[in-house]
Formats: sequence, C-alpha cells, structure tokens
Amino acid sequence: MIWAEARPAVKPSRPAPLPAGEGSRTGAGTVWDGIGSSMLPSIPPGSRLDLEPVGGRSESLAIGDVVVYLGSDSEFIAHRVVGIEDGPEGCVLVTRGDNQDRDDRVPASAAAFKVLRVSRGRITYSTDGPIGKTVARLAVRGGLSWRAFRRIATRALRLTSRCTTWRWA
Repeated sequence: MIWAEARPAVKPSRPAPLPAGEGSRTGAGTVWDGIGSSMLPSIPPGSRLDLEPVGGRSESLAIGDVVVYLGSDSEFIAHRVVGIEDGPEGCVLVTRGDNQDRDDRVPASAAAFKVLRVSRGRITYSTDGPIGKTVARLAVRGGLSWRAFRRIATRALRLTSRCTTWRWA
C-alpha cells in the first residue's frame, strides 16, 4: 500500500473568511491557500496566507509588502510590491512575483488584501517579522544574493517534499 500526503488540486477562486473567532487569534480576517510558484521561495505552493483587507487604500501599503489583487483573467494573484508610482489615474503599484523577472503595474484600487502571515506545515512566519523583512529586502533588491537564496530555498523545498512522502510495504 502506498500513502502520500494529499493536497487539493483545485485552485480556490476567492480568498475565504476565517471561521468565527479564529481571525482574532491570528490578527487576520481572511485566509487563502495559495497555489502557484510565482512567489517561490518565500511563499511555497500550498502555503496558507493570512490576509488583511486593504480595500484599495495605497497608504497602508509599502515597498516589500505582499498584496493580493484581482488579475486581468479574474483570478487572485499574490505578488510583492517593488515600487509605488503616481500615474495619471492615481497611484500604481509595481508588483513582481519573487520567482519572476517581469514587473506588473496594478492600480492601487485593485489591491484587495495584504499578506500578514505565511504558514506551510510547521513553518509560520510573519511578513512584518525579522524573516519576512529580510526576505522582502532581498526580493526587492534582487541581484546575486536573491538568486542564491532562491536556489538554496528551492533545493530545501524539494528535499522537504521528499521527506513528507511515505511508502508502506
């Protein structure tokens, strides 16, 4: 018999509100099980994201924050803010996935949530804590140190995923 850790393969269409009472314990009011590799290595696929509603208020966002916004194909996207610009139609967020080289320009009014906490298995970190701030600085700056960090973290994730698969004979 073979047993492997099961994960749902269905991409959630919308971030979901937390059950009553749980939001006050985590400091967030919404969770989202992120699927995709654009934010590797800082947010691995299948991570649980605790979110805070932003409601398009750009003054509550800063460079390095991870925001969730509705993309052009009507799916929610989580990317890091790498720049904030003033455009003719108002404030524009320059976002990028940590695992990507291309920037996206998104109106600040499209930002629906800010990521407060990332959880994957037994590992949890706050985006405002020391780990989150260090990852944000490396990701925004990019360059050699970020590429090295990406390689090391990706290899560690592969090793971890091998360790979570069990085979029973």
